Amino acid sequence: AEALRGGELLNLIFKFMTNASDDQCKQLYCFLVEKAFIPYLDMLSKWIYQGIIDDVYAEFLIKEDSTITKESIPKDFNDRFWECRFTFRSEQIPVFLQKISGKILQTGKYLNVIRECGLTIECPHSSDLDMSRAAFIIEGILKERELTEPIEKAHQWASKRLVDMIIQENNFMERMKSLKRYFFLEFGDFFVHFMDCAEEELDKPMKDVSQQKLESLLEMSIRTSCANWDQYKDDVSCELSNFTLIEQLFAIQNISGGGHMWGGGQRDIYNPQSNMKGMEIFTLDYKVEWPLTLILSRTSLTKFQLIFRHLFYCKYVERQLCSTWQLHQLTKDKASLPSFSQAYLIRQKMLHFSKNYLYYIVFEVLENKWNKFENNMKDVKSIDDIMKLHMKFLDECLKECLLLDSELLKILTKLNGCCQYFAKIIQRFTQRLKTEELSSEEGQENRRKVNEDDYSRMINKFSQNFEHFLQEFLSSMNKMRSRYDTHLLNLSTRLDYNDFYSNYLFGNNMHQG
Repeated sequence: AEALRGGELLNLIFKFMTNASDDQCKQLYCFLVEKAFIPYLDMLSKWIYQGIIDDVYAEFLIKEDSTITKESIPKDFNDRFWECRFTFRSEQIPVFLQKISGKILQTGKYLNVIRECGLTIECPHSSDLDMSRAAFIIEGILKERELTEPIEKAHQWASKRLVDMIIQENNFMERMKSLKRYFFLEFGDFFVHFMDCAEEELDKPMKDVSQQKLESLLEMSIRTSCANWDQYKDDVSCELSNFTLIEQLFAIQNISGGGHMWGGGQRDIYNPQSNMKGMEIFTLDYKVEWPLTLILSRTSLTKFQLIFRHLFYCKYVERQLCSTWQLHQLTKDKASLPSFSQAYLIRQKMLHFSKNYLYYIVFEVLENKWNKFENNMKDVKSIDDIMKLHMKFLDECLKECLLLDSELLKILTKLNGCCQYFAKIIQRFTQRLKTEELSSEEGQENRRKVNEDDYSRMINKFSQNFEHFLQEFLSSMNKMRSRYDTHLLNLSTRLDYNDFYSNYLFGNNMHQG
């Protein structure tokens, strides 16, 4: 017993007190518990009413790791401030506080956040554990009454005070709506304005892309769109990643211990590809201040970025295909030519896929999950509830946008890549065709030129590749339905609502087999 102190010593004396059969011995141990508990009660009171640890000799049930600071939250993806700044010193937990130790830890953590904001804490229940009442508190410990009730009241007050500070004083939901506007591309005019002025820069190789220029174009696009009235628009900035979307997901899965979802084996993902375009590495970033960084941490913002990169690229591909449709309107007089009619057909199939997949992401996933999140936020009782809801919202968005399944995402990337390359080829061909028509008598030979074998083979190749990737995509979704929720069924139905691809693609495949 000489080496024991704090909670350990209290537990030993308390054990002797509860096991004593002699009244005099019991009174003696009760006296010892009371005297030994007074300094412990003082530490407990400071923690649950002020969020302060006053523990010189490491005797309290909570310990603080001062090396973990709030400044690391916006920078470190794996930051553990909330989980590791304050933790239990398990050997120092008095047995009569065991059942309520979780609320003791939470109460002080909530108050510490408020203190770190520079605010004064004035808990109206601070007199409940006054030192002058130590004898009565000790007397009631055996009935688990005199400590449980004051701690419960302190926990409820601290929890409500912090939630009010986060939601009302720091406008958490307005911040979330601001993030949604940009990272979920809620305003169509913002995307159109930005792409109109930045597409040329984003089409350059990554080494030639100017981040400063993109910053100015982004600011101009925000101020000339509906987003201009957003009070937090100045907190949005752009960023150029060193990785493709798939590489970033692979890295995050490895860092967070979920690498098995992306297949086994290691590969070198930290050497950026030199041939990447600005479009592949462009993303947004968002400045958040304490205490909202507790919720909108680097982990949270990275998940927003992953969704944005995926959505941004899909909308870019759709934009390219729509431009292809406009170019095809200029060559409608040549629709009778087999090579042209086949190009129109494959373009329409690509547009159908692109538009329906985007509709699925935006309305069936992002908007749907946002509405649920917004409704659930009305019932939160603590900042822990907010954190859980927020992470659940983002994780469900990532999952249902197919960003957590390597197989489907890789096939989807191939589909988008095929559509993008097709759009670029058609653009180049149409420009060349217009040039030939205007330049010389060669324009009279256009009908012969467009029917040349090389052009027909190119269109056929695009058609075969797209249909192969689409068949692979639909097949993979059908196989994975059993381990997913209904979202894959919804997407599959949207892409193949009349069983055209099921009958045509899979029928041809069986016939060829």
